[in-house]
Amino acid sequence: MELINSTYIQSGRAVNVTAAHVGDSYIDSRDSFASVSSSVRNVINVFMVPALCVIGFAGNVVNVLVLRRYGYKESNILFLTSMSVVEMTLTWLNAILSLGDILKYIDFTAALRVGAFTAIYFNVPRQIVISIIVCHVTTIAVERAIAVCLPFQAPRLFSISRIKKCLIFIYIFPSATLFPALFMLEHKWIYSPVLNATLIVPVETQFFKSNKVSVSTYMNVPGNLFSTFIPVIIIACCLIVILKLLQRKLSFSTKTNSKKVKGQQGMKILLSVCLATICISIPGISLLKYCQFTNLTSGDLYNLFNDISKLLSQLHASTDFFIYVTMSSKFLKIFKELLGIS
Repeated sequence: MELINSTYIQSGRAVNVTAAHVGDSYIDSRDSFASVSSSVRNVINVFMVPALCVIGFAGNVVNVLVLRRYGYKESNILFLTSMSVVEMTLTWLNAILSLGDILKYIDFTAALRVGAFTAIYFNVPRQIVISIIVCHVTTIAVERAIAVCLPFQAPRLFSISRIKKCLIFIYIFPSATLFPALFMLEHKWIYSPVLNATLIVPVETQFFKSNKVSVSTYMNVPGNLFSTFIPVIIIACCLIVILKLLQRKLSFSTKTNSKKVKGQQGMKILLSVCLATICISIPGISLLKYCQFTNLTSGDLYNLFNDISKLLSQLHASTDFFIYVTMSSKFLKIFKELLGIS
């Protein structure tokens, strides 16, 4: 249900205009929180998210190019390459959803139309892509936990053919669970006498009107799954890997061979990806749970939380390159070769 409310609010808030919105000041100066909230949201949507989108897109393009040089003979490379492609998709969607906030400094009426249209038709695909990324990280965390607990069985359990099937499932599962949300809203043109212009507003589709109770109940399942159950799995697997790595470090002899050191380095890189996901996702999940427990579905605070969540999702999509380039000497070497740096 949170997904439904998010789509309604993000698309509808662009249309609820009054005469005060047309002037130089959009917020009543007496409402200090609304003024601060509006300023923070402008910084997030006009500057921070677009900047992270540029960094994220460039970083993930480099990730794909470098990982291709590795070849696809290892399961980890398949996972990381696939995740980079999905993160590029999320970057495009976040950039599209920020267009309305940027356009308001050029054409306010056009910004309202673009903001409402993109929120209606691109917010749900964004949620699906985020869920696909979460499934990637979850699979990596589970695979790493099994690898440290059952090192001899892991190569057989996670063969290349099985990894490919797993990746197909990772794309299908979130798309199937969130699929009904794509058909909840559609746009309608209305005339605004305040702006003397025709604007876009979200309206329920006939499909949603006919199946509102069943669809709303169904959408609670993936919402709780991706915001509660899956993060717990990632955290548990990360704790297992950390404990095992500490145990191995304490038991390592001075004769540790290079193969073990390389395996440890690969383990730490993947663990860092999982930990970065947890650290960045926890604030967003906390905001989501706060909205659910307090029944917060509209207003300045809700809009601020929505934009912070978008910022966090883009931050997550922009961090992997920095993890790879700082923790993998091989990745850094290939990256320098691509740039022509010796």
